[in-house]
Order: sequence, then C-alpha cells, then structure tokens
Amino acid sequence: ADTTLFTKSAISLFTLNHKQARVQGFTLASDHVSRSMRVAYLVSGTLADCDIHDFYSTMTLLLSVDASVMITNCHIHANETSGRVSCVSLEPGGNVMNCRIVGNTGNNDTYGAALYCYSGTCTIRNNLIACNTNKSSSVSAVYACNGTTMDNCTIVGNRINGSASKAAVVAVNGCKIRNCIIDDNANTGGICNWENTAAMFSHCCTTPIPVADAGNFEPVTLELG
Repeated sequence: ADTTLFTKSAISLFTLNHKQARVQGFTLASDHVSRSMRVAYLVSGTLADCDIHDFYSTMTLLLSVDASVMITNCHIHANETSGRVSCVSLEPGGNVMNCRIVGNTGNNDTYGAALYCYSGTCTIRNNLIACNTNKSSSVSAVYACNGTTMDNCTIVGNRINGSASKAAVVAVNGCKIRNCIIDDNANTGGICNWENTAAMFSHCCTTPIPVADAGNFEPVTLELG
C-alpha cells in the first residue's frame, strides 16, 4: 500500500456507492482504542490491495450491502470487534477474493467473528482465514448462510474461547464449500472445524470427513527424518 490513512475518529472512513468506484492501495489503520466506527460502507464498487489493521469497533468494519461489491487482495489483520458484529460482513451479498483475514479478535455470541455471509449471493474465493479468535460463544472464522459459495480457501488455526460446541465454519441453507482446507480450528472442547446443517462440502481437506458429499478427505501428518 502506498498511502496511509490513520484515524482516531468515531466515524466511517468512506462509502463506496458507484459500480466504477475503486479504493486501492491504501493502508487503513487506527490505534486499537474501542470506538463505534466503520472502516467502509460498500454499496457498490471495489476495495482492492488495502492493508487494514488495528481498528477496535462495536460496528462491523467492512460492510457490503450488494452482491456486486468486490473486496480483493486485502490484508485484514490485528483488528478487534465487540458485540454482534464481524470484521467483514456481506449483508446481503458481495465478493471476498484473494484476501488474508488473519489474527483478528471478536466478541460475538451469534455470528462469525471474522467473516459473516448473511444472505444474497456471497462468493468467498482464494482466501486465507487464519488465527482469528472469538472470545465469546459463536463462530471464529466463517458463518455462511443463504447460498454462499466458498472455493479454494484455507481456514486454519481459528479459536473460540467461550464455547465447547460451535465450530470455526458454520455453513447452512444450501451453501457450497469446495476445495477448501479447514483444519486445526478449535473451541474450548478441542478441535472443531465445521458445522453443517444444509451445506454441500466437496473436495475439502478437513476432519471429520463430510461423508455425505463427494471427494472429501482428512489431513495427513507426515513425519520426516
């Protein structure tokens, strides 16, 4: 990122509301002090190649409200949210592609701490979602419902500190989870990678194996030497 926008303000940094609008190549940062603020309200347009870190908010940091919105090649890390909000929310719809959502902390007892796909057409592709922590009792990595498609994602090392039942990935209502690695995620009861109420997993590396769907397999540990 070439330009840094550092804020201590309790207001949103910007709104994108045109299909050709594009914010690209910025570092967006704060001082990790709790405020009620949003980084971006995305009605349409593209957020690309941005480094977003050290925000602490009682609001969702990146909120997409349309299936045309594109969040791509962004590094979203070291942020914290408090309450029923997430780092990134698609409500309804949006695209998150080629991003790293890593090392964020939430305190969310209902939805996903890192990424929440509420409804509409949500496409999650080629992302690393790792080492995020939910201090409360709900999902640590991805909460996906109402037709989300998630392809080629690596979801590892996420933790839930306030529950022994919820998983890193919760997929419901006809979601498609394809060609993803979902491993080494845990809650207070131990490893808990995924929870599936009406989703289709295919060609995923995870445990336990989603046996009802095609081509899934468990991770293999190799001991060298």
